[in-house]
Amino acid sequence: MGATTNTPVLPEPGKKNILITSALPYCNNVPHLGNIIGSVLSADCFARFSRARGWNTLYICGSDEYGTATATKAIEEKTTPAELCDKYHAIHKRIYEDFCISFDIYGRTSTEQHTQIVQSVFTKLWENGYIEEVPSIQPYCPVHHAFLADRFVEGKCSICKADDARGDQCDACGKLLDPFEQLPKEKQEVASVPEKAEKSTKKAEEEAPDTGKAELNPEEQKTEEAQTKTTGFLIDPRCKLDGATPEARATKQLCLKLGDLEPELKKWFDASKEHWSHNTIGTTDDWFKKGLESRPITRDLSWGVPIPKGLKGLSDEDYDNKVFYVWFDACIGYPSITKAYTDGGDPAGTNWEKWWKNPEDVTLYQFMGKDNVAFHSVVFPASQIGTRENWTKVSHFSTTDYLNYEKAKFSKSRGIGVFGTAVKDTGVDIDVWRWYLLTQRPETKDSEFTWSAFVSANNDVLLQKIGNLAQRILKYIYGDEDKKTKKKKGLRNGGFVTDNTYTEPQFQTLKENVNRELKVYLGHLEKLELRDGAKAVRSITNLGNELTQSIFPTAEEKAAEQKAAAEEKAAEEKAAAEKAAEPKTAEEKAAEEKAAAEKTAAKIAAKEEAAAAKKKAKEKAAEEKEARERPRKEAVANLVLNLLYLIANLTYPYMPNIASSILTQLGIPKEDQTFLIPDAWDENVLKPGHKLGTPTPLFTTIPPSRIEEWKEAFGGEEARKLKAELAEKAATKKAKNGKANKAPSEKKEKKEAKKTTVPSNAPST
Repeated sequence: MGATTNTPVLPEPGKKNILITSALPYCNNVPHLGNIIGSVLSADCFARFSRARGWNTLYICGSDEYGTATATKAIEEKTTPAELCDKYHAIHKRIYEDFCISFDIYGRTSTEQHTQIVQSVFTKLWENGYIEEVPSIQPYCPVHHAFLADRFVEGKCSICKADDARGDQCDACGKLLDPFEQLPKEKQEVASVPEKAEKSTKKAEEEAPDTGKAELNPEEQKTEEAQTKTTGFLIDPRCKLDGATPEARATKQLCLKLGDLEPELKKWFDASKEHWSHNTIGTTDDWFKKGLESRPITRDLSWGVPIPKGLKGLSDEDYDNKVFYVWFDACIGYPSITKAYTDGGDPAGTNWEKWWKNPEDVTLYQFMGKDNVAFHSVVFPASQIGTRENWTKVSHFSTTDYLNYEKAKFSKSRGIGVFGTAVKDTGVDIDVWRWYLLTQRPETKDSEFTWSAFVSANNDVLLQKIGNLAQRILKYIYGDEDKKTKKKKGLRNGGFVTDNTYTEPQFQTLKENVNRELKVYLGHLEKLELRDGAKAVRSITNLGNELTQSIFPTAEEKAAEQKAAAEEKAAEEKAAAEKAAEPKTAEEKAAEEKAAAEKTAAKIAAKEEAAAAKKKAKEKAAEEKEARERPRKEAVANLVLNLLYLIANLTYPYMPNIASSILTQLGIPKEDQTFLIPDAWDENVLKPGHKLGTPTPLFTTIPPSRIEEWKEAFGGEEARKLKAELAEKAATKKAKNGKANKAPSEKKEKKEAKKTTVPSNAPST
């Protein structure tokens, strides 16, 4: 995927070493555009910028593969969790390749490296006293002799009576449930921390792919419900695997003592949050305000990282059939995937620690959606602190809000929205998709994907601004071919950068303005403000277009001039014809015809002579004008060519293929291309005599008719139904609220009226 080489990238002392992660996508579904912009595409944009700045950069990501949701999905698809993950890992990888995501590695968490590092982190936490054993009551299947995660228990919802409710939630009514109606009194005290913590994170597990959220792990997305209590239970609960009636049995779970780590964690947070996005800080602050409590890190499941054996004080038998909770192990996937990249299959390899246990030399940037913040800002750094090792912790934290689709939510089940596998089917260049999504990135609030804005971004911005500048200058340098004469027009210099010393004050002004906007661009990208960075690229492009428009007119502008001249000539001919149409006698007509014939012959001779003289004079004037203007045109051409070189480098983080095409047309073949984003614009990068490439269009027009076509293709009817349903619910809620507010108001009015009623026997006034 783009940046992978045989020699792994490692930190270098004294250099700016940048470690970039994007949230690990959950490996049981297909990502939609909201998922893609929320993490991997945003991180890729910054990774490309970082490399182009000359910083030593490593960008890692991979599939988050463990957890109950994967195991449940495997049952639904009648396959094993491992086979399911193989399938979706390949789908994710192919989609990210389509989007030109430049991972140094796209790995996965179901590896030996992952198991090794997760167990190592746990062992350190256990030895340092930050893990506690807590008894709990959980469903147990007497047929296949195993404890069941709540997702593996099904039955009738006690609230809405739906038959297919799960032991954690009913999808029909949305209520949170318990597998059992009520625990025996002697067992209620036992079911404490694990059940409370797990029930606090139940909502929206299945709907994760159907939202605009940027992360895909449904078990991780549940944490925002931290104080939610269950409101119902299952009637006639049954095991999802074999239909047996589960029993309530006592077991144990291991919990991370976040409360004990809170003082150190809060101190680190206060010192580190300077470069965190507002929603990251807000979410983390909320956790601290509520106070951190112990949270379970184990589950009764076979699909996951097993609990290590042989630890002093920890019973191997008690945890033999348990694995780590996915929200504990998933973030450790970043270092484990790094180990797979830096150390390959060497279990004793420690190159990964040069990135992850080296805060003095490494700066960590993390990208994700706001729903996944707490695991990265609280749980993972708490685990790092608890090991008492010198971990590299997050420094720059960029989280997005949600990307919606045409005023609705993405929904795989309803077929609403564009999912990663369908992007190529539209036939639109992937760089157009990248540009549009990055310019719509929900950095400070939710944003909207609309087909009309998408088409406008291509036609009105990319084609008319960037594409027009490149074509205008390159075609003029080569010389356009006149369709009638088949001769070249323009500079006709064979496609070389000319040796020219002409200058004028406007050139210095251009340089100052470009450098001002370049400084703005650098500031935005360094602060991870990717949307505003794209605006700066447009501003620099506009500066180039303003300079070239009057000197190198486009074919459209030339056609407009020719049309105006033709209209003027037609008006003159019409006036002459009207004058000649006045009535005359036969003698007058004969005399006029004779005189006209003689005059015409004289005119023709004079006209031919004058035309020849005029042509000669015109050619001479054109040559003289060309001689006078050529130095300025060549100087402007040289400036704009060098500006295009800068624009190619600035667009590289957003549109890598378009950036490469611009450099190719500037005469730099792909094998020699290196993208560098400078501190200041060098207007002499392309030296005199440099041979340019062949000009070709960078973008093509998207017909506006495609807007409605795509709307219908990507959930038009379903989106309308969903909007109608939401509107109906909102209206019903409003009506209920209005009725509730009206009742006390009417009661009050009647009471007031009773007070002010004048008795019938009262004197009139």
